[in-house]
Amino acid sequence: MPDNETPEEYWQKLDARVKTAKLAVSAQNTFGMHLLRELVAAKPRENTFISPISVFLALSMTEAGSAGSTRTAMRKVLGLPDKDPALLHESMAALQRALKPPSGAHLRIANALWTSEHVPLAPAFVRQCEAVFDAHAGSLSFDKPAAAQIINDWVKANTDGKIPQIVTPDV
Repeated sequence: MPDNETPEEYWQKLDARVKTAKLAVSAQNTFGMHLLRELVAAKPRENTFISPISVFLALSMTEAGSAGSTRTAMRKVLGLPDKDPALLHESMAALQRALKPPSGAHLRIANALWTSEHVPLAPAFVRQCEAVFDAHAGSLSFDKPAAAQIINDWVKANTDGKIPQIVTPDV
């Protein structure tokens, strides 16, 4: 909890965020249960560990940059209602803010989107990724080995070193 607010103020703000996040929370719960059900069915009798919220937020970020039949299909998979994108994005942003714990607790969700430098991202989409999803979006030269190092450095920094490498140059 920030030093400049009382516990009552903190909980009132959190309650308002949760109400705004209701659309995103409902969709994430539906998506998460479907995702877990599919993963468990694919490998019965094995342990399954995944963060459905991370997958949901990453795919939601991608959905925000889509249009037409791709957007319709992504919304169906994500369990998002056919609502105004601004309303959905407000709900996603509220969900992200609601997940930020009070001081003393630690929860970190980090997402990034990289595309080939040959497929540049629209500046408005990059700003949306930052504002709504608190995420990085940018382009890289994937044909250079340095691209893997850039991604790995970002992942390492955003997981407090817990994930030092996620991709290799050959990928």
